[in-house]
Formats: sequence, structure tokens, C-alpha cells
Amino acid sequence: LKDEPPKDKGMGVYISMILIGVGCLLPWNAVITAVAYYSAVYSFVAANIETYISAAFTTPCVFVLVIMLKYGSKISPTKRIVGTLVFCAVGLALLPVVPLILSCDSCMYNQQSNRTASMDDVTGECWASLAVTLVLCFAVGLSANALQFSSYGLGGIFPAVYTQALMAGNGVAGVIILVLSIGTTAIYQCN
Repeated sequence: LKDEPPKDKGMGVYISMILIGVGCLLPWNAVITAVAYYSAVYSFVAANIETYISAAFTTPCVFVLVIMLKYGSKISPTKRIVGTLVFCAVGLALLPVVPLILSCDSCMYNQQSNRTASMDDVTGECWASLAVTLVLCFAVGLSANALQFSSYGLGGIFPAVYTQALMAGNGVAGVIILVLSIGTTAIYQCN
């Protein structure tokens, strides 16, 4: 007997897999696209901010892989996927406001004085803000990697078309961030 997969009425599972795929890559795309923002806020390390953020976000990948291989089967896929999606959403919502909360005003200082801040001009709050931002990038990266490993593991159980839906969702995430980036750049260049 041939095992036929159940019918996907209304393409609900396919659409869900696309949305999960969007959730997998959206955090990385959002963080790496915001480098111009972080370069302005953390101008005292602007030349290296992309490297710092990329390293903070991608470093957990190997650790998450090992943990998921060893303990991933002990937690249901639903809890892993929903939990990591929620954590990514909260982390992404916090990332842009960390400099505001911790009063890092180097961006305002540089715009008002029209010069680059030297290391002597940088306050402890700015260093703390940068540290919190990088730790938050690490945590979001940890969660995003767990989400990606969990979702592709789930997609592997289904027919191949659902893995394709995850990959299509990854592409949609890139388009969403691109449109948002173009929009925000256009708005802020007008000011």
C-alpha cells in the first residue's frame, strides 16, 4: 500500500509553512539591514558595527545545532516553533529602542556638532547600549537558528512541496525587508 499524504484543504498547511519561512529569515534580514541605523547610533564603532552585529547574530548557529540534535526531540515542534517566533518578535521589537532606553545620544551629538565622536566623547551609557544591543542580537540569533532548524525538521516530515514553501517564505522575508528599507530610507531622506 502506498501512503498518500493527507489533502491540504484550502492550502492551510502550505501557507503556514510560508509564514514560518518568513519568520525564519526575517530576523536576520531585519538586523543586517538596520546597519545604517546602528552606524549612526554607535558612530564610535561605525566602521566595524556590521561585523559586530553579524558575529553576534550568527555565532549561536553551531551551538544551537548541537543542542537541537541532542535535545530537540524532547520538545514538541509546535512549542519550539511558536516559542522561538515569539522570542524573535519580542527581540526584534526591543532592538531599535535599546539606544533610546539607555540614553545613547552619540547620534544626536554627531548630527549637532557635525563631527565624528572620538573615543573620549563616548559615554558609559553608549558602551552599555552597544553591549545590550549585541547581547540582544545574540539572543535573537539563538532563537532564529532554533526556529530555522525546527521548521526545516518539521518540513522534512511532509512532502517536498512544504520544504519549498519554507524556502519561498525565506524569499518573501527578503522582499518584505527590502520594501521596508526602501520606504524608511525615502521617508528619512525627506527630513
